[in-house]
Parts: sequence; C-alpha cells; structure tokens
Amino acid sequence: MDFLNNKKTFLSKIDKSRKGSIDSHIVDLIDKINELDYYYSTSSCSGRIVLLKEAESGRKDEAKWIFVSHELVDYKKINEAISKIDDKKNIWFKFEPPIIHVACNKLESAQKLLDIARPLFKLSGIISTSKNIVEIRGTDRIDVPVAAVSDFNLLIKEANSKMENGWKKLPEFELNL
Repeated sequence: MDFLNNKKTFLSKIDKSRKGSIDSHIVDLIDKINELDYYYSTSSCSGRIVLLKEAESGRKDEAKWIFVSHELVDYKKINEAISKIDDKKNIWFKFEPPIIHVACNKLESAQKLLDIARPLFKLSGIISTSKNIVEIRGTDRIDVPVAAVSDFNLLIKEANSKMENGWKKLPEFELNL
C-alpha cells in the first residue's frame, strides 16, 4: 500500500484516544498537517494537566487517571479531585506539553518537518525511520508527587502558564508549515 492510501485509511478510522476527539487548541494545526500530501497525524494532544495514580506494578497501562484537563484548571477543580482520594501514595500531579505524531511519506519529508518543529518544540525527533514517524514535543513538563506539594495554587499557576505557552507555539508551527 502506498503512503496516500495508508493516509486515507488511517484518517478514516474512529478516534481511539481516551478523550475521543482532537483538542480544540490543536485542531487547526492537525487539519493543516492532514491537508498536506506528504504528512498525516497519527496522534496529538495540545497539552494536559493530570492527576494520576501510578500502578503498584509501575506499568503505565495500569495507571488510574483521577483527573485530566486539556484546558486551564483552577484550584477548586484540583482540590475537589484530590479530596476524593483517601490514599495519596503514588498520586502524581503532571503537566504534559503538546505532542504530535506525524507519519511522513519519506525520510526527507520527516527531516523537513523536524527542521520546522525543532525551533519551537525542542524535544522533537524522528522516532521511526522504517515508518518515517516524527514526534513533535515540547520541553515544558511538571511531574510531582501530590504528597510533596505544599502550595497547589503555585503549582496550578505554573502548569497553566506552561499550557498557555505551548498553545502559543501551535499557530506559529502551523504558519511555518
């Protein structure tokens, strides 16, 4: 099967993400990527703030999501979610930056996309040369155990600031495509 047929098949599939749809802050960029003949997005997230209970086994697929937002959050929402947790052991507050996975028609297209992405999203890279997959990812992250947090207001303010910073880069990246 050639690249354009793979693209058509992939983009016709139902969204299997946990959220079930593309984040509103990244949808224009994803549409732009998918309009181009030599790229298509395989997954994306505009950034998220998460409360997560890690599994005792340490396996990511066994972790329990307690709270997730792809929008800015306030103290009340986080405090409400945390107050419902009896045992705060292995509970993490996380901010994760925008991330996009893009299939490219050839390695040269992947390199060109990477050259556009890297000035804005420093941790971007080619993650598969056999399938020409580029991961576009920002550097801003927060990973902190809830039990270690003394000031959630400060933490939430910082996470929201990082979220907005990631959102500001998305239209610039789209323009550079």
